[in-house]
Amino acid sequence: MASTGVELYDVDAAQVTLGPTLTQRTGGAVAFAHDGAVFVAGGIDALKSSGLTIPLDVCQRSTLGGAWAADCATVGNGPTTHAAVATTAAAALLFGGLRSIDAQSGSYPTKVVQRYDFASDTWSALTTLPQIRDGAAVVISQGMAHVIGGRTLDETSGKVLIPASVLSY
Repeated sequence: MASTGVELYDVDAAQVTLGPTLTQRTGGAVAFAHDGAVFVAGGIDALKSSGLTIPLDVCQRSTLGGAWAADCATVGNGPTTHAAVATTAAAALLFGGLRSIDAQSGSYPTKVVQRYDFASDTWSALTTLPQIRDGAAVVISQGMAHVIGGRTLDETSGKVLIPASVLSY
């Protein structure tokens, strides 16, 4: 089952303390920081009684270790989990992941690149990747986002997820 737990790790003191709990249980969400605030977006929540997972499009924000609030715009392309995320000075960029329609339909990999604009608190779809990506890593270096690994569909069967290669975007 997903958790509301947040742990804070003090790098200099090498100590972990419990932080304020999230407003919504979530697993597989993305997290990013900007200007003293930490954001948690998307993810899934599991229903203990039925075993179904509920996709989330909620965005939660905390400033300097303070209480969490669901006061930022919901994820623009719908509920997304296991996306890769990187930030620029102006925005967070989400690459691929799994998109869910509802608890009964399950989820499917996506190739959508989404942008969360910090100033306007809005999400927009930028483009699509050449391949779907689930569970990739991403880093921005010298103005180029490098989407690394993860899983993609086997083009032959269209069903089996296989390891993906590095893409530069």
